[in-house]
Amino acid sequence: MREHITISELARLMNVSTHQIRYFEEKEVLLPYRIDENGYRLYGLNEIYKLAHILLLRKFNIPVNSIKMCFNDYTIGDYTHLLNTSVDCINEQINNLIALRDFTMSIVEKINMVDISKDKYIIKGIEERNLKQIFKMNYQVPFSAKQFYDIMSESSKTLGLYETDIINLYDNTNVYICIGEDEKDSGTSHKLVAGEYLCYEFLAENDEEFEKQINKFFEYAKVNNINIKGNLVAIENSMISIFYNNGIYYELQMLIEKIA
Repeated sequence: MREHITISELARLMNVSTHQIRYFEEKEVLLPYRIDENGYRLYGLNEIYKLAHILLLRKFNIPVNSIKMCFNDYTIGDYTHLLNTSVDCINEQINNLIALRDFTMSIVEKINMVDISKDKYIIKGIEERNLKQIFKMNYQVPFSAKQFYDIMSESSKTLGLYETDIINLYDNTNVYICIGEDEKDSGTSHKLVAGEYLCYEFLAENDEEFEKQINKFFEYAKVNNINIKGNLVAIENSMISIFYNNGIYYELQMLIEKIA
C-alpha cells in the first residue's frame, strides 16, 4: 500500500494549487519527503502538517521568505508577539473599512438629496462656519492650473480635491478660495454667521454656465423680495461632482437679511 501522496493529492487535500506548493519548495520552506525515480514528488504526514503551518503563517501575512526563519528560530513568545501584531493589523483594517463604509454612505446620502434639491431654490438654516483661506484671486482675471499649483506649493497646503468641498467667497473684486476649518487648526480666515440662507444647487459645465446661474440666483431673490446680504458663497461639491462627467456641482448660498 502506498504511504505517501503526490503533489496533486497534497494540493487537493490542502485546497491550494500545485504551483503554490512548488513555490514553497523553491523558497525552501517545504521540501517533498522524496522524489521517486520517475521524478514524482511524494509527501508524508510531516509535510502535510508543515504545509498547514506555512498556510497559517501566510494567513498572518508573514512573508514566505521569513517563514524559514520562523521554523528555525521562533519560540512560543515570538509566536504570541506575532499573533498580537496580527490582531493590531486586523483592528486597523476594520477601522479603515468602517471609515470607508461611513464615507461611502455619506456620498450615497448626498446623491439621494440631489433629486430633492437640484435646480430648486431653498431657504434653510445653517450653523456658523469657520473657513480656512487657501488663496484669493481677482475673479475677473483668468486663472490657470499652473498658478494654482504654484500657490499651493508656496503655501505648503495640500487638498484632497476629490473629497474636500471648495468654498468660494465672492466680494466685488475677489474670490476667496477656502475649505472648512479643521478643528485642529486655529487660523480662521473667514467666518460665516449662523442664519437663514437662500440656497440653490446646480450643475455647471463651464464658466459661462456658472455665471448664468449666479445671475439667475440674484434675479430670483429680487423677484421674490428676498433681501440677501454679505458674501456670495459658492460651494464646489466635490463628492457629487465626481458622478458627473462634464461639470461641477455647485451650491450657491447667501444670507437672508432679517427686516426689523
